Amino acid sequence: MSTFTPNLNLEKPVPGDVSTADTWGDVLNDNADLIDTAVAAKQPLDATLTALAGLSTSANTMPYFTGTDLMSTTALTSQARTFLAASSTADQRTAIGLGNVDNTSDATKWAATATLTGKTISGGSNTITNLSTGMFASGVIDTDGALTANSDLKLATQKAVKTYVDALLAANDAMVFKGAIDCSTNPNYPAASAGHVYRVSVAGKIGGASGLNVEVGDTLYCVTDGTSSGNQATVGANWVIVQSNLDGAVIGPASVTDSRAVAFDGTTGKLVKDSGKAFPSGAIVGTTDTQTLTNKTLTAPAISSPTGLVKGDVGLGNVDNTSDATKNSATATLTNKTLSASNNTISGLMTTNFASNIIDTDSSMTADSDTRLPTQKAVRTAIRAKLESFIVACSDLTTALAAGTGKAYFRMPYGFTLTAVKASLMTAQASGSIFTVDINKNGTSVLSTKLTIDNTEKTSATAAAPPVISSAAFLADDEVTIDIDQIGNGSAVGLIVELIGNQS
Repeated sequence: MSTFTPNLNLEKPVPGDVSTADTWGDVLNDNADLIDTAVAAKQPLDATLTALAGLSTSANTMPYFTGTDLMSTTALTSQARTFLAASSTADQRTAIGLGNVDNTSDATKWAATATLTGKTISGGSNTITNLSTGMFASGVIDTDGALTANSDLKLATQKAVKTYVDALLAANDAMVFKGAIDCSTNPNYPAASAGHVYRVSVAGKIGGASGLNVEVGDTLYCVTDGTSSGNQATVGANWVIVQSNLDGAVIGPASVTDSRAVAFDGTTGKLVKDSGKAFPSGAIVGTTDTQTLTNKTLTAPAISSPTGLVKGDVGLGNVDNTSDATKNSATATLTNKTLSASNNTISGLMTTNFASNIIDTDSSMTADSDTRLPTQKAVRTAIRAKLESFIVACSDLTTALAAGTGKAYFRMPYGFTLTAVKASLMTAQASGSIFTVDINKNGTSVLSTKLTIDNTEKTSATAAAPPVISSAAFLADDEVTIDIDQIGNGSAVGLIVELIGNQS
């Protein structure tokens, strides 16, 4: 900037002296040029600069505007000076402690492949997808079919679980329902292992043409492991058939003559036989039915209130005695007379009209005679009182028995009154606690004193403590289950339980 220095050595102008006047004029002209030059080098007056000039400065401060042409100062830290001195954005990130951060959006980062270490991922606030078994830490996914580790820190695979369950079922011979079987074509028994169960869907024979008859709803139980497919002769002993409905079951001879009357065989009421008596032709009538007798011989009959008799019926066709009608209408006892059913109508017979011991009211049928006629009540009572038994196989015939519930099961096909129970073993128990069996109806025991089989014995019939039945009445469809409450030394094999009684 130029410095203006005024010339103070000029003569003062003298009034009227032209020479001095010219001298001042020259001086003024010269100084005017100097003033212009000096002023041109000066900063014009500026409000912003004035505001800046008005600041009080100090070390480590920086001016800043607080409004239009208004300024103040703020502290300028070492960190701020380092940031302002940085020559690149990378240096600036380093200056503020973000040197490891790259300029990548979150969306790009989450989509990129990366390895996370030391992170906790919440399944409650995140959606985790596409997990596979290979993503788990070593040893977490367990493929051992025996589940040997028995650990809550491992996850068994589907194959391992199936292998374990299959092995468990096979080892314990658990009942496994294998499906329905159509017996209409008399099929062979299927290949099976102990515990396999089939249900008959169509009636027929099982075990080939010479097999056993089965009905819809019957169940087939395999009791021997590794049983191959075969007929009744080859593998029938490895199967137990439980009938769904015992109606019509007959215990009698292997064959009989058609149209013969049935008679009881013995006095047990359990066996029947061919009586040797053929049924007569025509309809069989009851004591209250109307029937015309033809060519029949009535020995010592007692006929009450006969109707339709005429004099010719008694050999007096030629008799014309008006008093005969009165006689025939009168009450009388005929003795040693033969009445032809073809010529007579005999009606109104009652059980009391028969000779003594012909009408039998004994429901036990003790006489076992073909010359007696049982009353309707006697027949009904005898049939309903006939003892029946449900024989239940509770195990195979080779595996040692173990204590447990649900060893066998069936549903009662009709109302039944339980009168006795029995249990038997294929192989007797040698020693230890007494072998004890319980029978349940709908989950509740029916015995107040359980079935027991003494050591070295094969049947409960010889037990020191006979069983006591506490709930004898069964309804149709009641569930019956068999439990083994207690065993001894584990040598008992082949349990059979019998429920004995009659229909109610």
